[in-house]
Amino acid sequence: MESPGARQKWRVFLSASLILAFFFLTASLVPLVGPVLVILIPLPVMFNLARLGRPWGLASLAAAAAVTGLVLGFSTAGGEAAFLLLMAFLGIIIHEVLRRSLSVERTVVVATATGLAFVGGAVTAQALLAGTTPWAVISASIAKTLQENIDLYTRMDISSEQVAVIKENSGKIVAFLQHTFPAWVTISVAFVVWINLLAARGVFAANGLPYPDFGDLTRWKAPERLVWFFIATGAALLLPWEGLKWAALNGLMVCLLIYFFQGMAIVTFFFKTRKVPPWLRYIFYLILILQQYLVAIVIAAGLFDLWVDFRRLDRVMKEPETS
Repeated sequence: MESPGARQKWRVFLSASLILAFFFLTASLVPLVGPVLVILIPLPVMFNLARLGRPWGLASLAAAAAVTGLVLGFSTAGGEAAFLLLMAFLGIIIHEVLRRSLSVERTVVVATATGLAFVGGAVTAQALLAGTTPWAVISASIAKTLQENIDLYTRMDISSEQVAVIKENSGKIVAFLQHTFPAWVTISVAFVVWINLLAARGVFAANGLPYPDFGDLTRWKAPERLVWFFIATGAALLLPWEGLKWAALNGLMVCLLIYFFQGMAIVTFFFKTRKVPPWLRYIFYLILILQQYLVAIVIAAGLFDLWVDFRRLDRVMKEPETS
């Protein structure tokens, strides 16, 4: 006869599998919510691994994948299934890195680097199966995605002139995305890691699960020497060698992501110290997603914090302790 503890374990396993399957299916089938929810797929994977342990957590992932495949159809899922698999794999990576209790910087770097290795391996495997090169696979994927977006814009309420401009410049757009693909994929993976680390801290704490003490992340700062890399990559864009320009642009884009993280730490710091209500914070985050100029302002705040010190962190560090 099955013990009450075993039955409880199975109930937790079943609920964990269904919740993860819900994330998969919503990300795949719901147009407006899906693109946002897909970024958070690593979170339930991490949570299941932490709550159930590695064997049962991986089993819940396999069960959720099976349910998703049955609903979507194993033969028609295609690239969408590969993307969901990547998101789930990032959850496994982040969980394993968290177990090492590294600093927040090393956690993000190690998880991002491992995720990039997985992407590189997947692209290489796809190229070998197709009898082509990884670069050709990337180029074909970018061109296909751009064409799908053009078709979507055509069906939406967007002026024909704007769609025509995109079509006329599609070759240049594809070439730009091809040359900056290393930066885009690095930014995407690092952003997903960052979002899920922040989300997991509250979820884990609410459920009594262990989570590394990263300290007050609203006081986080990028290394000061990073500004020299920013200046060097910016200056390299002015040089006449095209290959060097593209390499510098990729480096500059990743550098700007780091300053975006610092800018968000500044914004969150002021939200915290000014006791801004949560609903106002969420409105700001929503506007941040919709308005690119606000992203530029956040990046600028992170960059100029080196000289302005918006949070007065240097002054606090220099103040003598009082007994």
